[in-house]
Amino acid sequence: MKRPIVTLLCTLTAAALLAGCGPDTDAVPAVPESDPTATGESSPAAAPSGTDAPAQQKPDLRPLTQGADSAYYTFGQGQGEDGMHLILYAIDYDKQQAAPVCTKAGCSHDTPDCEAWLPDQNYRTIGSDGQEVFTLCTVVGSDDAFLESTSLSGGGVQTMATLPAREGQVYDWTLGAADEELVCLGAVHYDAVIGSGKPMIPAAAVVSRADGTVHLYDAPDEAAARPDGATASTTFAGAEGRSLYFLVSLHSKSSDTQSYCELWALDVDSTRWHRVSGFAGGITNAGTEYYEVTRSARPGQGKTVIHVDKAEGSIRTVDVTTGEETLLCTGLPGAPGEYDSYDVTRLQNWYSVVVSRRDITTQQSQTRWFLVPAEGGDPVPVDLCQYSDARGSQPVKLVDECGGMFYCQYDITNEPYTGVGKDGVAGTFDNYHLLYGLLRVEDALASRPAYTEVFVE
Repeated sequence: MKRPIVTLLCTLTAAALLAGCGPDTDAVPAVPESDPTATGESSPAAAPSGTDAPAQQKPDLRPLTQGADSAYYTFGQGQGEDGMHLILYAIDYDKQQAAPVCTKAGCSHDTPDCEAWLPDQNYRTIGSDGQEVFTLCTVVGSDDAFLESTSLSGGGVQTMATLPAREGQVYDWTLGAADEELVCLGAVHYDAVIGSGKPMIPAAAVVSRADGTVHLYDAPDEAAARPDGATASTTFAGAEGRSLYFLVSLHSKSSDTQSYCELWALDVDSTRWHRVSGFAGGITNAGTEYYEVTRSARPGQGKTVIHVDKAEGSIRTVDVTTGEETLLCTGLPGAPGEYDSYDVTRLQNWYSVVVSRRDITTQQSQTRWFLVPAEGGDPVPVDLCQYSDARGSQPVKLVDECGGMFYCQYDITNEPYTGVGKDGVAGTFDNYHLLYGLLRVEDALASRPAYTEVFVE
């Protein structure tokens, strides 16, 4: 019997994806603004030339995608004979520990023979169906990209297909759905000459599991062509069965302000594209309201299109199959011009909403964090921070939810070490490390910092 198709998620930026320079950039949080060596990467800062990294340093786990049961799949960096590599780890919520996804007895996980080994940093996860973790391998200096899979029951990395490439086009691939016959990828592509500028064109690739054959389906011209110089940006918005959905946002020629949105869908079986007719997508107050796709990590849950209205402090969810909107909450900070953005993450039973603003003159930031029940209701303010400094604070980042527990990034630590810098002068250098752990939902709602750090095997 065929296992059912499941919706799979990933939030990837096109430029970072094709560059092949590390895991999901949406999973990389800000580092403290007081850090003069901040790079924005979630791994510890590389030691300057001529220095030794701190001894016994744990892998820096980077959350990527939810798998079966309580296992949360993530990349960790390791050091082997051939240099740096990536290892695929699984985090077990019940055991509160992480271990490499490797079934070999006695494996040291530091050679290419390890089943969890990925030989370089040109890999990005694009989803899991609970039996396999799908990754995208890009080659530096080439347009080639390979769809690969790692079985959670052992066997290592297998190449499934070479993804199509078009000269002068940059593709942002996202796993949409998978079953025993097909792996369906959502994509957004754009002209490399103009970078990530518009238009961004929806597309889909369907990969046969039997022989690796790939079929590419571009959206019709009207999904990207706009009158009067208007521009369009496109985001993969999730899947239902074998239908893939894309949010196409329209902007005026002289502004990034969203003026209108459309939902486009591809039915994989019929290979037909269509607009979701019930989705109005109109904007009454441009600049204070907009549509966007939430962050999300768990397959089967589906990405969520939301309608944010900062003027009234409300969020509405959008059913991508019908376009129907449902009020999720009101009561968020909503004074126009005072709060710049709502950063929304879809979890299993909650939405995490971080409302933020930055004073351009003082460079001080202000953030407020709320949890909103997924079925709708009043937002609950949460006062938990990763760090605070003179310029503001960074809330704890919720990544996933399972069995009444949040998996979160809750702290940033600094492990100073001594060495010799590039200038040949000895000194002490900063090595920042992100801490991930578990937090009970009731503790988060009560703003209790009762974290359990995940043990790394």
